[in-house]
Parts: sequence; C-alpha cells; structure tokens
Amino acid sequence: MNRKERRLKEKEKKREDNKKVEAMAWFKSLPAAKHLLIDSLIKIEARKENDSLLQAIDRCFSAAVFEELENLEWEDVKRIIDKSAELMLDDAHKMKNLKGSLGGSYDMAVKKINEMGPEIEARIRELIEAGYNQKVSVKILIEEFKEISTAMLTNAYKKTKAIIKDEEKAKLISDSIKEVVGESDKELEERIESYYDGENLFRSIKIRGEFSHMHVRMIPKSTPETKFAEVAIHQPEYSRDNVAGTIVGFWTPEIFHGVSVAGYHLHFISDDLTFGGHVMDFVIKEGIIEVGAVDQLDQRFPVQDRQYLFAKFNVDEMKKDIEKAE
Repeated sequence: MNRKERRLKEKEKKREDNKKVEAMAWFKSLPAAKHLLIDSLIKIEARKENDSLLQAIDRCFSAAVFEELENLEWEDVKRIIDKSAELMLDDAHKMKNLKGSLGGSYDMAVKKINEMGPEIEARIRELIEAGYNQKVSVKILIEEFKEISTAMLTNAYKKTKAIIKDEEKAKLISDSIKEVVGESDKELEERIESYYDGENLFRSIKIRGEFSHMHVRMIPKSTPETKFAEVAIHQPEYSRDNVAGTIVGFWTPEIFHGVSVAGYHLHFISDDLTFGGHVMDFVIKEGIIEVGAVDQLDQRFPVQDRQYLFAKFNVDEMKKDIEKAE
C-alpha cells in the first residue's frame, strides 16, 4: 500500500468513526421510552435470526440423516431432531454451570472437561468389560459425572468403544509372531502358512531380519501408453547378500485370485534404504515374522470416470497379463 492509498484508508476510517459517534449521540438524545422501543426491536430481530438459524440446522440435519440412512421415515428423523434439541439444551445448561463454577471462563470449562477425559474413558472401559450396553452405561455415567452433559458422555462412550475395537484389531493383526533361523523363502512360506487358522482369509505379512541372500526386481520407468505387462516382462533384477531389512506384503487366498494374485506378494526394503523391490526369492539368516488376519477388503471404483464405465475389457488378456507381471 502506497502513501496515497494509506491516507485514503485513514480518511475512510475516520468518516466511519464519526458516523458511529454521531449515531451514539443521537441515540443518547432520545427519550427513555424510545430507548426501550429500539432495544425491543433489536431483540425481536435477533430472535428472528436465531429462529432462522435453528430452522436451517433442522433442515440440514434431517437432510444429512436421510442421505445417509435412506430407509428412515420422516417420523423417525423428527424424533432424532427432537432428541438432538433436548441434548443441546442439556449440553448448554451443563456448560453454563461448569463455566459459572470456574469464574465464567469458557477455556477453563473446556480444560476441566479434557482433564476428566481419561477418568471417563477408564470408567467406560469398566462398564463395557462388565457387559453393560450403551443405554445402561450412559445412564450410569450421567449419575457419576453430573457436571458432564449427556451428549459428551454418549460421544465419549462411542469413541472409547471404537478405540477398544481398534485395539482388538491390532491384537488380531499381530496374532502370530515367530522367530526364524536359516530358511529359504519356500521353507519359510510353508512355515508361515502353518500358522493360518483357515485358508480363506487375506493375511498381512511382516518379516524383519538378516538375510544371507535377497533377490528382487523393480519396475523401470515407462510411458503412460506402455502396458504394465510389457513393462513387467523387462523388469531389471537385483541381488544382494548379507543384507538387513524388512519384508512386508500380503497373502491372498485362492478364492480371491483375480481380486489379487493368489499366494504371496512381498516387497523388501533394506535398513539403509539403498536396496529393495518386489521379492523374487531369499534366504533368511534370522528374523521375526508377524502374521495377521485381514478382516475386511475395501474395494473402491472410479464411478465418475466415463472412460472406465464404458470401456470394453479383454478379461482373458488381462488374466494373462497378470500372470506375466507376477
């Protein structure tokens, strides 16, 4: 901003300030009855704005519920809206009381709630462990944590339950951890498969260790027009002896061949990050294997890609290309 523009801006601000001073002087010169009338009109307009905002919230909330849960009827959604209004009032009341007990500070109230978080989570874990369902658990929490709103406690319950589920999944994913010494890739693969509880689940594989031999291949740089199968045929291969690193990958069940390639798909990276690629074969000196059951497969499709939607694929040729690439 140059000097001239700065002066113009200062003059504009001064004019606005003068207008405010004049308006305030005019307002003060009015009789008390007119002060009361203007104040009432302002409150009416504010109430209209507030009502309009609440209606907008109701509209958007109900539309979001209908969009996510198409089978719900209007009466179901109306009941949900009424319940959410009840929860909001309770939440506002509890927050107001908590602020009041802490000198009117919103920040102190939020800090107090956050400090109670670990205690609330620990209690929720106890209730879940004891076999109480959500409804009963929340009722107990409301009685025990009277300063906290029902909405906060309900959300805390659902969040804690999600954390517990993730913890159980993590435990499942590392359900088999074994030490290995001096085995070839084929011997090791047979041993890994002996840990599987059934043969129809995907498995995650992680092998961390010292390898006396590692043989990999890497896809070279290519143009977008070149088919992947053609590039894969000419992949350069590399070997290294006495290398430390990590193998990660998946094992695909035979019934899912096509979704992925049945069997092992593994990649290696050395600890010093200078060597790696798609694993061809190896011999391990010593190491640790982690094997986990994969409990879900998420398949996404390019629903907006018109070229994909109307493409004619040669499935037999694709199968051959997959076999070549692998």
